[in-house]
Amino acid sequence: MTAGVCAAEGQVALPRASLTLEAADDAGSPVAGARASIRAQDKDKSLQRVGKTDEAGKFAAELPSFGYLYYSVGSDNFYSAWGEYQFERGGMSGDPVKWGDGRWSPWNPTVRVVLKRKGEPIPMNAKRISIVTLPTRDKPVGFDFVAGDWVGPYGKGKTPDIFFSATGSVEKSDYVLTWTFPNKGDGIIVYPYEGGARSELRSPTQAPADGYSSQVTVDAEGRPIGQSGDARPLSFAFRVRTLLDDAGKVVSAHYGKIYPEAYKAVYYFNPIPNSRTLEYDNKRNLFTDLKSFEQINDP
Repeated sequence: MTAGVCAAEGQVALPRASLTLEAADDAGSPVAGARASIRAQDKDKSLQRVGKTDEAGKFAAELPSFGYLYYSVGSDNFYSAWGEYQFERGGMSGDPVKWGDGRWSPWNPTVRVVLKRKGEPIPMNAKRISIVTLPTRDKPVGFDFVAGDWVGPYGKGKTPDIFFSATGSVEKSDYVLTWTFPNKGDGIIVYPYEGGARSELRSPTQAPADGYSSQVTVDAEGRPIGQSGDARPLSFAFRVRTLLDDAGKVVSAHYGKIYPEAYKAVYYFNPIPNSRTLEYDNKRNLFTDLKSFEQINDP
């Protein structure tokens, strides 16, 4: 597509946009040779540019745009990341300030894309569950991450890893779900979405050693009550089955993560005691009999 291409026959020509991606690892070092893509549309190849990052981790492209560009960066040694850049849009009929010389403003901004380095993903107990329909509301209900079920008498679970209790209703938009934990030292950490590129691995690669809260209260879509903004958290890290010594130091514990969804949650339980790895091998789920809606593909 050339500079004179039109958004549709009879409309004004699409202004051009330029964008530079700067790929870096968690330590801030450039990632060279990563696959990079900048596009204005999926289907029209003339509105896409693909290539690889240079030695400085950069990839730049100029192309016609509707006022926004989508980008992605990936590598065999890193988890992919993607996002959207919105330019300073004027009126759809054309704004001479924003569309000066047929260009979107700002011209050629740089977007830093941090890539998480892949370690050694491991098999986990990973499953999607409903967090709205509880077996009972009369008291907190325990859920067993290893069994993948509610604790008896509501299911086949034997060890409560987390307790759920709910008030309100989805229909009245006042639904509130509280998560608590049975053992001293158990708890959860919330990682809110802070904008920018989203990673294929939504969680950190390792669960923190400390900093866990014994309770969190969320709405029906998994957003902590009181969280500012509308963005849903990317992930929660949890510590369960914790054993402490007399000094309060963790002797043994299991770690994992939860990805919130609307009315559901995806959880990953690391079966190795004291391993804080949160990288899941999605080809080796320890559950082998999941229904289609319970299955997990994300790492």
